[in-house]
Amino acid sequence: MYFVVTIDTEEDDWGGFDRTAYGVENIKRIPRLQHLFDEFGVTPTYLVTYPLLDHPEAARILDEVQRRCKCEIGMHCHPWNTPPILEERNAFNSMICNLPEELQKRKLERLYRKLKQTLGTKPVCFRAGRWGYGGKAALALEKLGCLVDSSVSPWMNWSGVHGPDFSGMTPKPYRFQPPEIRTPRPDGSMIEVPATIDFLRGGAGLCRVMTRFLQRRLPRLLHVEGVFRRLGIFQKVWLSPETADVPEMQALTRRAIRMNYPVVNLFFHSTALLAGLSPFVKNRDEEDRFMNRLKEYLRWVRTQPLTPAVLSKAAVGICAPGPP
Repeated sequence: MYFVVTIDTEEDDWGGFDRTAYGVENIKRIPRLQHLFDEFGVTPTYLVTYPLLDHPEAARILDEVQRRCKCEIGMHCHPWNTPPILEERNAFNSMICNLPEELQKRKLERLYRKLKQTLGTKPVCFRAGRWGYGGKAALALEKLGCLVDSSVSPWMNWSGVHGPDFSGMTPKPYRFQPPEIRTPRPDGSMIEVPATIDFLRGGAGLCRVMTRFLQRRLPRLLHVEGVFRRLGIFQKVWLSPETADVPEMQALTRRAIRMNYPVVNLFFHSTALLAGLSPFVKNRDEEDRFMNRLKEYLRWVRTQPLTPAVLSKAAVGICAPGPP
C-alpha cells in the first residue's frame, strides 16, 4: 500500500482571478518542507502552476529541490493565469472544465511546454485547480503523454461553485480511458488517483446514500454535515493538515488500510506554508500548528504498513494495464 503526498504548488494570491501579477513568497518555504519530508523518508509530488515557472526565483527554488531531492514535479492548472488568457476571468471560467475544448487544450499544452522548458522534466501527473476537471482536459492531457490525474475529490459536489460533481466517487484509484473520467477501464491509458477524502464509517453504498442526503436543500440549510462531524456520527474527513487534525487523519488512514485502498493520498496547498495566504492558515500560530500536525502525522505514518512513493510510481504500481 502506497503513501503519496501531493502539493498544489502555486502562487500566493488565493482566488485572484483578475490579477496580472502574482506573488511567490510561499515557495521560499519549499526547501524547509522538503527537509521535513526527507526526515521521514517521504517522496512528495509538487504540482506546479504557470506563474511559478514564469518567475525566475520560484523556478530556481523548484529546480534546486528537484535536482537535490527525491520528489516529482507535475502540473497544476489555474486557468485564470495559464496562457493564453482568452476568456473572461471569473469564477465560472476558473474551472478549466467550463472552457471551450480548444482553449483547454492550448492552456494545458502551454503549461506542459513551460514546465518542460523551465525545469527540464516531462510531467506525467496533473491536478486541476479548484478540482475543475473534466473529460476534455483528460483528452488533452492524454495527448501530451500525461499518465496520472489526481483531480477527483471523492464524495464532493462542486456544482454550487460551477464545478464538477464527484459525489458518487470513492477514493479508490482506477484506470480510465478519456474522455470517460468516471468510468474504470482496466485497459485505460490514464490512471486516476483521487485525493483521500472519505467518511470514517460505512461502506461505499451507505456513503453514497449519505452523500445524496447531505446534498438536499434542507440538510444543507441546517448544516447537518457540520453537526454530524461535531458529534462524530457520520464524519467526512479530508486527508489534509489544512482541514483535519492528527487523530482525524490517523482514523482516515486506518480506514483506508481496512478498506484495502492501494494508495493513501495526503494533499494540501503550498500557500499553507506561509501565514495569511490561504483561509486555512491565517496567522503565525495557525502556521505553526499546520507544520506540527504535518510532522506528527508523518512520524505516525512511519509506523504503518505504507510505502512512500511519488504519485506516478504509486499509480503505475497499483494500476498495471489489464485485459480489455
